[in-house]
Amino acid sequence: MANAQFNTKLINILKDIMLRLHHGEPLETVQEEFDQHFRHVSTVEILLIVQELKSSDHGITSRDVMKLFDVYSRLHGHSINDLHVPESHHPGHPVQIFKDENRELQSVLIQINNLLETLEKGEQRLQEDMIERLKEQMSLLGQFYNHYNRKEKLFFPIMERYGHYTPTRIMWGDDDRIRTLFKGAKRMMEKIPDLEFKYVKKSYDVFESKFKEMIFEEESFLLPIVLSIFNEDDWLAIAKESDAFGYCLTRPVEEWVSADKLFVEDEDKEIDSASDVNPLPKHLAFGGGYLTIQEANNILNNLPLEITFVDKNGFFKYFNEKITSSEMMFVRTPSSIGRNVANCHPPKSFKKVMRLIHDLKTKRRSSESMWFKKKDQYVHITYKGVFDEDGEYLGILEYVQDIQPFFDLPREVKKELSTLDESL
Repeated sequence: MANAQFNTKLINILKDIMLRLHHGEPLETVQEEFDQHFRHVSTVEILLIVQELKSSDHGITSRDVMKLFDVYSRLHGHSINDLHVPESHHPGHPVQIFKDENRELQSVLIQINNLLETLEKGEQRLQEDMIERLKEQMSLLGQFYNHYNRKEKLFFPIMERYGHYTPTRIMWGDDDRIRTLFKGAKRMMEKIPDLEFKYVKKSYDVFESKFKEMIFEEESFLLPIVLSIFNEDDWLAIAKESDAFGYCLTRPVEEWVSADKLFVEDEDKEIDSASDVNPLPKHLAFGGGYLTIQEANNILNNLPLEITFVDKNGFFKYFNEKITSSEMMFVRTPSSIGRNVANCHPPKSFKKVMRLIHDLKTKRRSSESMWFKKKDQYVHITYKGVFDEDGEYLGILEYVQDIQPFFDLPREVKKELSTLDESL
């Protein structure tokens, strides 16, 4: 379970209620029992239990969840996922942006379905135009990657800090399956009209069903849970770091900044200006000399590499920052600092990540490198175990660079560099 404090008896009672709803038992017959056992259970706990039961192999569907929500609504007079957090309705608040994006994504789904319906009718004179429009709409829909990335890289780390690991693992695994289904459906559409239409439609229908299911999961489970547990500083961090991952079909029309936060920042400025203290910068001793913290930070940030360090306990501890997120090959933000490295990767990569960490830690491998093509970049990644002078394991250093510029060097330059190397 996500939280150990959930009583096993309580979980089994809710599972029994939901299975009875699944098999058609009327709401009225389970209402009293639900009220008896869950009257004093928090909304977040109920949602977390329901989400895991739904994700487990119990045959519980979204329709059954909606029936349970109806039971809750009858008892309490409001929806279980209707949490009133005033500032969350601000157009620049991360929750409102999330909801706006889902509305836009649903609009694109409607457009795609209309185009598929027209193509299915086989009107030859419209076919070529419809195919092009269909491809355009699928490209637009592909912006959901930004939506999912913000969820996985900004929402999930904070949820884990509050002890909720299972929901993030389940949802991230579902996200990856949806990405795979989308790629498959998109490839099938690119083969129209050569491919028989029924196969294209079937591939898209499977994707659309899972995609809509995720919208339901986000709005019925994820957002109510995070609205209940995140504090204002959490939301401010998400708002600040969202630009790094981009938005989906829509952008915030205005920035959200808490009025309380503005007041605190103004107070801090007054305190800073009142204390006119300017001590000499402290130097840190390194093996090759001395640097101030400012110098060391700026040197690291100006390296033509993206550096990440995971400490000996497996916690993400450091990354160097580029001037803008658009320069980064792998976007990282402060919200991930302190996160266990196992949770920084999709569930499907878990075994590979843990095996690599074990091999580097035990010196079975001194390093591991790989590369792949990403748009106009050749991204080269190296993972290296870091040990002190006594051989004690300190952690893992990851460094990433674009090696495309090396391929683009003129032959004359390569020759000159080779000659220079020999002269040294």
